[in-house]
Amino acid sequence: MLKIIDSQQFRRTLEASIFEAEDSVRIISAFITRDALKWLSGQEPAADVSLMARWTPFDLISGASDFDSYWIAKEAGYRFFIDPTLHSKVYAFDDHSVYIGSANLTGNGLWLDREGNLESVTLIEPQMQDLSVIKGMFDSATELDDDLVKELEDYINSLPKAELENRNCQWPQLVRSKMGKRIKGLWVNDLLSSHPSEGDTLMPEDL
Repeated sequence: MLKIIDSQQFRRTLEASIFEAEDSVRIISAFITRDALKWLSGQEPAADVSLMARWTPFDLISGASDFDSYWIAKEAGYRFFIDPTLHSKVYAFDDHSVYIGSANLTGNGLWLDREGNLESVTLIEPQMQDLSVIKGMFDSATELDDDLVKELEDYINSLPKAELENRNCQWPQLVRSKMGKRIKGLWVNDLLSSHPSEGDTLMPEDL
């Protein structure tokens, strides 16, 4: 099933999906803002909620995303992840419905005011491989905690005025080291083909 939803219908469709979700609500959005998080928490989802945003320094400097969204999410009991390479917009509810399109989890993306961005979103019935992709994105992202958020905020507040207009501004190396991709598993095809009889035998004294 494929269904294209325009930007003005999308928020109403999301409200219904949030209400119906029983197990999980997973939202991947390059930009996430406080007004959208207040709207989301106001829907009082019964399912577990996980969010993922991009959070480059310029995203936070420009207001495309904001630190307040993390604190609102924490208060609501949501998990919040970031990946500075993110550009996707995916809204997944349980294992039954996934929306993919251009709409960010922001006021403009959801038409929370009288006007918003012209967006389009497609509703799909996900296959197992689709759900694995979504899970993999969260698995490789960095989950935020209070200490890391405060460290990021302190860095933004320390930037000189000239650097605040630099779209290519990057997190410092020490911070980037805390945002490294995590390897959650190893696929069989990552290993060389061999047989236990090939190669050296590991003896107990070698352990």
